[in-house]
Amino acid sequence: MTFWVAPQLPMAPKITSVWQRTRPTRVVFLLAIVWLLSLADLGFTLWAHRWTPFVESNPLAAKLLAAGMTASVVLLKLTTTLIATHLFWQVRRFPRAEAALWFIIVALTGLAILWNQYTATALKEPHWIEHTLARVE
Repeated sequence: MTFWVAPQLPMAPKITSVWQRTRPTRVVFLLAIVWLLSLADLGFTLWAHRWTPFVESNPLAAKLLAAGMTASVVLLKLTTTLIATHLFWQVRRFPRAEAALWFIIVALTGLAILWNQYTATALKEPHWIEHTLARVE
């Protein structure tokens, strides 16, 4: 007994998105997003420290900023992101690494939303103007 077999059609070239590619390719893409969000966080931190009455949540960064060591805060942020990138690159083939990167991206996106709210309210507060003028003088 033979069954009907559908005729084979020539295959069109596959167009794959980044999500359909291999895990290491997705990890590279996710690490790029982590870097983008981390650099945005660093930029907002430096802006807020310079121009608003900002209180840093990271105790080490807070001590460095209080001591006027802004370059050290930049170095700290870049170094920790670089170390994390290296560690994730070492385990890029594991599903848990990709899942962890997604978790980090969600957390950094949440932080970006908080920065959006902070900047929106900081610019409307009258004490922000006084703080800025005091720093300029």
